[in-house]
Amino acid sequence: MLILFTFLGCQNPNERLDCQKIDFIGIYYLPFGISSPTGGLTQDSIKDLDKKEVDNEQKIQKICDRTSQIKELKDVDFMDTKVHLRADFVQDKKEVLTILSDGNIFKIGRRIYELDTELLNLLIK
Repeated sequence: MLILFTFLGCQNPNERLDCQKIDFIGIYYLPFGISSPTGGLTQDSIKDLDKKEVDNEQKIQKICDRTSQIKELKDVDFMDTKVHLRADFVQDKKEVLTILSDGNIFKIGRRIYELDTELLNLLIK
């Protein structure tokens, strides 16, 4: 079986993420129509919400495949106080990558990417 490596803008841009080794993705989601006093939550406070775990290998692979297709944006800032979605990729009980979204863009590792509705739907449904 072919092992697909996906560049996802990890902490080290040269680091590769082997999606077949991901145990699960922990997803925290505050619907975009609902807001807190700041409009969203911080990347840490969103973890107070109930977590949904995705451990289906096919769905994890679809998420990885879609993530590798979205366009990186330059000169765009991410609002760390308006987080509505957090997806933690967990391997061997360690978070190896986090995807954040404020409803307008994605932050993957340290890089910013365009909002992709297909990826968003894969994460929240």
